[in-house]
Amino acid sequence: MGSSIVSVRMPSSLVKELREHAAKNHFMDLSEEIRFIIKQKMQEQKDPFAHEVRKLKDEIKTEISKKSQHERTIFVEELKKLLDELKEK
Repeated sequence: MGSSIVSVRMPSSLVKELREHAAKNHFMDLSEEIRFIIKQKMQEQKDPFAHEVRKLKDEIKTEISKKSQHERTIFVEELKKLLDELKEK
């Protein structure tokens, strides 16, 4: 894939927000942040179902990390039951 240079005019408020996101996500500059966002959106459009599954996995991991060991065990058991129910259908 070849490289291209693209120039985009943006409102200053959007640039400010992109800079904040770039710093938060540990990107070197705005171009990396923009490439990351474009790549995410392209993957969402390419395979929406896979994107939803990936998003759900991330939410489950986040939820599990917030719980104590006992709560994790119960949560995982509930997820296993849900998965079994889905397999039966």
